Amino acid sequence: MAGQQSRWCIKSQRGMTLVETLVVVSVLAVVALAVFSTMSGGFSLWERVLKLDSDEDIRIVFEKMTVDLGRMVRFSMLEFRGTERELSFPVISESVQVPGQPAAGKAVSYVSYYLDTRKSGIVRKECSFSDAVKGEGGTTRDLLKDAYRLDFKYLCRSAVPGGLSERSEIKDGIVPEFIRVTLIVKSPDRRLRSVSELIEVPIVKKL
Repeated sequence: MAGQQSRWCIKSQRGMTLVETLVVVSVLAVVALAVFSTMSGGFSLWERVLKLDSDEDIRIVFEKMTVDLGRMVRFSMLEFRGTERELSFPVISESVQVPGQPAAGKAVSYVSYYLDTRKSGIVRKECSFSDAVKGEGGTTRDLLKDAYRLDFKYLCRSAVPGGLSERSEIKDGIVPEFIRVTLIVKSPDRRLRSVSELIEVPIVKKL
């Protein structure tokens, strides 16, 4: 009796067979593959969502510039100014309603677009007429993050009938026919990509 119990203990303590080991390894491999596929699909979906968000932010920047240029006016004290890195121009905007004062009407403000290198983002700045003349103040709004470059090119009417010449700087009150805006931004996959938009400048009204 004691011998049978001893043989049973030895048999129960025996390790897994080769077949059993292969079965366990196969099951673990299948589970690991399923988990990897699920996580990979989730990451891909997340990257697509981030890319859509990034594309939407870029579209908003271009649309905001287009809307502001549509409100631009010629004003002797606040001229259109354009460089490769910054764009500024006067626009007609709604004045702020002050309690006890007559209803708010139209006012002139000065809008600028530029790249804030400290934040790596596109900024829109709007100054009231008085602040713009004094060169101070203004309200800033961050429009786009992860931006590494902002380039402006100005297409102006040339001496050739119907022709346009490209400039990197605008001054002396000249207003271009088109503005080519190029953004270099970081994609969700951390790679840099370039996006360009050609914005038509409408006929500017004199104030």
